[in-house]
Amino acid sequence: MKITKYEHACFVIEQSDQKLVVDPGGWSPSFPTDLTNVVAVVITHVHGDHLDPTKIARLVAANPELTIYGPAEALDTIDYARKVTDAPGQEATVGNFKLSFVGTGHHAVIDSSVPGFQNVGVIINDGFYVPGDSFDLPGRPVELTAVPASGPWVKISDAMDFIRAVRSPRFINDHDALLSEQGRVTYFNWLTKAAESVGSTFEALPTGGSTEVTS
Repeated sequence: MKITKYEHACFVIEQSDQKLVVDPGGWSPSFPTDLTNVVAVVITHVHGDHLDPTKIARLVAANPELTIYGPAEALDTIDYARKVTDAPGQEATVGNFKLSFVGTGHHAVIDSSVPGFQNVGVIINDGFYVPGDSFDLPGRPVELTAVPASGPWVKISDAMDFIRAVRSPRFINDHDALLSEQGRVTYFNWLTKAAESVGSTFEALPTGGSTEVTS
């Protein structure tokens, strides 16, 4: 299974001849919206850096049979018939992909003055975990985890604690568009240290960079 990262928090997962897209948001300008053989899109939550209606519309135009999964709050903003509301504890199979939805169902706290939002993480083919905007644990072993690196709700010590709690063999960067070039070096060094402290590795993927898992 091949995972390709685009800016910020967008991933394309490929298994055989099919593709799954996670969080095609507005902060991922190089994401190719003309992708074909896309069987599903997973949206972790409603925020625009994870959900861009224009990108969704272009994906649907290129793949009119795809299914969109996400929490109700996110799906309510999308005008499309093939939508499936997900929640923690549910599972689904679409094409070559098994989706396991996990977490508390809540976005990480930004500030006490900000209303709460729905957020549902996803484990893909039992091997790759994307938590969305949360540090919720996957609840099971996974080979690769996307770790949020920066954001209004992120503190580097929380990201490091997340790595030490999940203990995947491998981690990659997620939610990192707010980091400058020097900030990426600094933050990723800390995440590397956290991974190494539990015998894991952290790989900083560039935009368009890919890695694979055995699942």
